[in-house]
Amino acid sequence: MRLSLKNELLDALADILQEQLDTTLGQYSLGLESLSKEAEEQKSIQAKIASRKQEIQQLRTYQRGLYEGLIQNHLSKMSILPSRRSTKPKSRKSARKSSS
Repeated sequence: MRLSLKNELLDALADILQEQLDTTLGQYSLGLESLSKEAEEQKSIQAKIASRKQEIQQLRTYQRGLYEGLIQNHLSKMSILPSRRSTKPKSRKSARKSSS
């Protein structure tokens, strides 16, 4: 009788240990799946960041081009203004003074 009781106890203990092992391994595999998903999300986020950085760089280049065009246009207008003033006909008073 003692031997059969001992065997039953060992079987019950083995079943308990197997259930605990299955539970632990199941939790471990869920943890691995979670880590895999997190790694994929991190890669996706890194790709989005790289894309946004590229967009920002393109916009900065575009902005710089617009600014340079604006400055160039402003400078060309400034250089035209003095030459227009010098090509205006002299007023009558200044023409009389130069002929005297």
